[in-house]
Formats: sequence, structure tokens, C-alpha cells
Amino acid sequence: MVHEDLFARLNEAGYKNWLKAGYCLLKVKDGLCGFADNEMRYFHNTIINNNCVLQRGQMCRNSCRPRGNKAFMPRGLADLSRADQCDAAALLNLLHLCDHFSFINPNLVTEVIHCRNELMHSCEMQVSNNWMRHFQKSLEQLLLTLCHVPEVAAARQQIQEMLSVDLSLHIPGVDSVDGATVEGVLIESISQCEKELLKESLQDLLNNSELEENVKTLEKLQKVCGFLSSHKDLKEEFGTELQSLRVLEAQRLQKANTDDLER
Repeated sequence: MVHEDLFARLNEAGYKNWLKAGYCLLKVKDGLCGFADNEMRYFHNTIINNNCVLQRGQMCRNSCRPRGNKAFMPRGLADLSRADQCDAAALLNLLHLCDHFSFINPNLVTEVIHCRNELMHSCEMQVSNNWMRHFQKSLEQLLLTLCHVPEVAAARQQIQEMLSVDLSLHIPGVDSVDGATVEGVLIESISQCEKELLKESLQDLLNNSELEENVKTLEKLQKVCGFLSSHKDLKEEFGTELQSLRVLEAQRLQKANTDDLER
């Protein structure tokens, strides 16, 4: 079967929760894209209209030097100019750090950012039912503040529908499991969602691993490598990322051994 490995993963409660939560974040991105683009366009136009130098199209003569590469954007997104090029984390950071969005309770945004980071940094790709309940509540509180935006309202509806669905699957030829069978067309959608989430999670791990050199990072690398290697379809899909993770794992292991000898 094409998706037999995915079927098996979806019958693991923790992984199913991880995947559903990740799907919700993808929908958050979809809901915020148009809103963020429109608001930032208005924000930039306001700045230009209130500055006669900028209105004349002249360069600033005060030798201003911005801090960092791009305002309000996290690492790695300096060259992006549209919201649809960003992930949910980048758009949430924009809402949190830009004063233009001060009408949104910053605590609601930071709580969702915190949940997102916990989800993406879960090296076992598993979250508990209690975590899911907290995440759902945090997400609902944030989206309610923006429910006047049609795209956000639509995303909120899709999120509610996903969180109410049991993604457990019956695998033909294998003992029956609880939960409704998901149709093939939805499976393709779930499979694509899984690929996007794993790609984002692996990129986060690779970026953070380059900055951190400690035992905890080594343990994360080992667990993620083990997870990908234990699933044939994921091992093939993310072969390049897996190789990069193994190189980092070897480097961290060598450093850990060297540090032990020096003690």
C-alpha cells in the first residue's frame, strides 16, 4: 500500500496529535497571509506618507543602520517579501513584535508561539492529549480576536473540524483498530501536510543544532535520526535531511567524547 507506513503512524495517539496540531498551524498561516500583507502594506504607506523625504523617493542621509537583517522576522527570512513565503512562526512573530498590531493581546500571540516551538522541537514528534487541549484553547483565543477577517474565520472553521476528527485508520489485512477509515483523497492531503511539517521541524533542528553544542542537542539528533530511519517512506523522502542530521550527530558525538577526555 502506498500509505501503509502513514496509516501505522496515524494509529499512534501522540503522533496523531502532533500531526493534527501541525495541520492547525498550517491553517493559521493560510488565515493570516492576506491579513498580514494588507496590514503591512498600510503600515508602510503610513510611514511613507508621514515622511517627506520618503515621499520624494530620496535615500535617508543619516546613515541609519538597522539592527538585524529584516524587521520583525526571525532568522533565515530576511529575503522574503510576501506573507505567503513565510511559515506560521514568522507571521506570529510579526504580530508579536510589530507595534502596528498592538490591538492584539500579545499574551495570546506568545502563548501560540510557545506551543508552536514545543511542537516543532519535539524530537519524538509526539504530544499528549493534555497538551492538545491547552494548544486548542490558546489557538481559539487568538483566532477569536481576528474572526472579523474572512480568511481567519475560514481557517478557524477548518481547525475546529480537524480537531474533531479521529484520524485513526483501519489498515486492510491488519487487525482492526478503532476510528473511521479516511478516504484516499484525504489521505493525500494528510500525507502532504505531514511532509510540510516534518520539513519545517527538521529545518528548525538543523538551524538550532548549528548554534547549540550540548548533550541535549545530541540526544535530539539521535532520536530524530532514529525516527526517520524507522519509517521507510520518511527515510526515502527526507534522505538529504537525514544525511545532514547524521553528519551533525557525528560531530556532536565526537565533541562530547573529546570533552569527556579533557575533564
